[in-house]
Amino acid sequence: MFLKIIYFIEEKMKIINSNFKKGEVKIQVQNLDDLWYLSTIIDTNDIIKGKTQRKIKVGQKQQAAKKTIFLKIQVEKVEFSKHTSILRASGKIIAAPEEIPLGTSHTFNLEPNTIISIEKQNWLNFQKDKLKEASTSKPLHIMIVVLDREEAFFAIMRKYSYELLSNIQG
Repeated sequence: MFLKIIYFIEEKMKIINSNFKKGEVKIQVQNLDDLWYLSTIIDTNDIIKGKTQRKIKVGQKQQAAKKTIFLKIQVEKVEFSKHTSILRASGKIIAAPEEIPLGTSHTFNLEPNTIISIEKQNWLNFQKDKLKEASTSKPLHIMIVVLDREEAFFAIMRKYSYELLSNIQG
C-alpha cells in the first residue's frame, strides 16, 4: 500500500463588512469549510438577509415562477450537509417585497459564492474568533491518495472531516 499527501490552497471566507456594535456581519462564502464555520456560528433567532430564490405565483392563472428576491428571515433551524455542499438556514420571513407574505417559512441554501448578512443580538467571543479564523487563516487542504495493487482512493482533508473524491479499481 502506498500513501501520498498533496497540499493545495483554496480561497478563504470574505468579510465584506462587519459592525459588531450593531450586531451585523456581511460575508461571502468561498468554500465548503466556510459553510462548516457558519454552521457553528449561526444560531436560532439570528437574522439572515440576502438574495435568494423563491417561487412566486404570478398572473391570472397563478402560475409559479422562480424569482431572485431579497429576504430577511429569523432563523429557526440550521442544517449542514457535507454531501450536498449546502448549508440550509430555515426560518420565518420578517422582511420581504410586498408580494411575499411575512411570517411564512423560507430556507436560504448557502453555498460557495453566496453573500449574506448575519445579525445577532450579541456576538459571543468564540463566534467572532471562528469568523476571524475562517477569514484570515489560509485554508491549507491536504489531498490524500491511498493505493495498493488493485485500488486507489483520493480524498481531501477538511476542517469538519474528510471528503472522498474518487476511487479507481484496476
